[in-house]
Amino acid sequence: IVQADKAAPAIFSAGPTAALDTELWIASAMEEDDKRLAATRILNLMRSEITWSIEDQTRFAISCGMALRSIYQVLQPMSRVIATPLLAQLASNLAPKWNLKSTAQINALKEGLGLIAPRDLFWKPLGTLTAKLSVDDKLWLLADLIPFFDENRFNTNQQGVPIALLPIVPDILPATIDYLGPTVFPEFPDAKDTVDCQLLAVELIARDYLPDVIQATTTEQVQQAANRFIAWFPTLSKDELRQALDDRRSYRDIASEKAELAAIDPEAAAKKADDLRRALQVEAMLNEIARRSNQSIRTST
Repeated sequence: IVQADKAAPAIFSAGPTAALDTELWIASAMEEDDKRLAATRILNLMRSEITWSIEDQTRFAISCGMALRSIYQVLQPMSRVIATPLLAQLASNLAPKWNLKSTAQINALKEGLGLIAPRDLFWKPLGTLTAKLSVDDKLWLLADLIPFFDENRFNTNQQGVPIALLPIVPDILPATIDYLGPTVFPEFPDAKDTVDCQLLAVELIARDYLPDVIQATTTEQVQQAANRFIAWFPTLSKDELRQALDDRRSYRDIASEKAELAAIDPEAAAKKADDLRRALQVEAMLNEIARRSNQSIRTST
């Protein structure tokens, strides 16, 4: 939102949907399907913030539009190997937390996608520990981790790894996987090497550890949060753990369905997303007209 403060007044008066369209119009790294799918997700997210004013929504739309252009400069080469809806999902999840001034986020995204050599201290061992995850689950994990690489907001070590993420690879993730294997999946001798075990582990970390550590500014605070998490998750019942897995699977299933639809009929997938987006655009226009009409009435009285 802050990044859009200097946008031209004319863009603000046009409303959030038109503002987002304006930003994406010049997105050279995005195909039309990319724009449609990513914009639909951003507008849906914006719509969920029911307390925002039109000005707040427009700032958000402009900021996300600028972020999407930057993110797709990185994602463009991946369009050959990852389905369009999955890339749009990743980009729209990252956009609200993307810092246009952060080079570390760009490099981290490239490392996470395998576009440049991963750092031994973080990405390489993380890839080993999550090797069984599907592509869409790995993209969800990237969306959770990449925001922490904003060097203007989060402290890092000398290797550029955010201190909030340092305990994940050597401590938190191995401990979680080792515990979940025999506890939740006793029927599998090598449960820690199964997709469900790894998926549940990263879900618990994303859901319960990352929010707890987001305000940490020192390694001591980070380690305290890590210790709290390691002591807490074994207190969950087997039913609670299975429910967490079922909840996480639903994200994967929805993403997979969209990817399959796009693979079978990309035009149908894009049209379906565009239809929803246009409906939101009409609704936004009507809301804007109503707002101006109310202002006019108040002025005349």
